[in-house]
Amino acid sequence: LEVNDEIENCKDDIASLEREREKMKHALSLAEKDKLNILERCDGLEYLLNKEQKEKCELEHKVEAAQFNLRGLQKKYEDVKGSLDLANNKAEKARNDHQRSQMESNRLKAEL
Repeated sequence: LEVNDEIENCKDDIASLEREREKMKHALSLAEKDKLNILERCDGLEYLLNKEQKEKCELEHKVEAAQFNLRGLQKKYEDVKGSLDLANNKAEKARNDHQRSQMESNRLKAEL
């Protein structure tokens, strides 16, 4: 009778271990699915990071090009401003010369 009880207990233990093994297999399967999902998300995040880095590099190149163009425009502005200042100085001198010649002309007319 004790041996039969012992055999029954062993059978129960085996059945219990089989159920536990099935639970573990199911948990392992879920963990594998989670692992694959995490790897997919990592791949997606890595793709987005690479894309962001590429866009950052492109923007940095655009900024450098814009700064280069700005320096060129600044130089042109300074050249034009210098030419305008020179033209204004010549115009002022011409006005002064004209005013002097008008005054000289008026003086000569008054003498006649």
